[in-house]
Amino acid sequence: LPFLVSNLSFGASFEADYKYFFLDDTSSLKSLNDLVLSLGGFVNIPLDKKNIFSFQPDISYGALFRFPEEKKNTNLNPFYFDSALILKPQFRCLISKKIVLNVYPLYTLTFENNSIFHELGFGFSALWKFPLIKK
Repeated sequence: LPFLVSNLSFGASFEADYKYFFLDDTSSLKSLNDLVLSLGGFVNIPLDKKNIFSFQPDISYGALFRFPEEKKNTNLNPFYFDSALILKPQFRCLISKKIVLNVYPLYTLTFENNSIFHELGFGFSALWKFPLIKK
């Protein structure tokens, strides 16, 4: 445990996420797509001494742009703007010095008018690290 506490790192995140929803046959929607732009923070907890595997819980808040498409034309608004709180407990694996793979469950709270919607999903991402300043 002292190893884990001494090697914690904290950071901030800006993310742009695209989500496609798989809808069942009983849905009145033909498709549903979301674009989320969010700002957040995280703590990276290494799970080994070489920092190859780590656990990184992330919390962020941002703008949600929702694009529903109906099966039948009932004059549904083609665009919605809401806000969302996103929780991602990520498991990370460093593949090389520049490539990181993430696997995580995804929990999103969407605030629409006077309602709160809960969404549960699964995510996978690959990140390529690059230096912002070259020496």
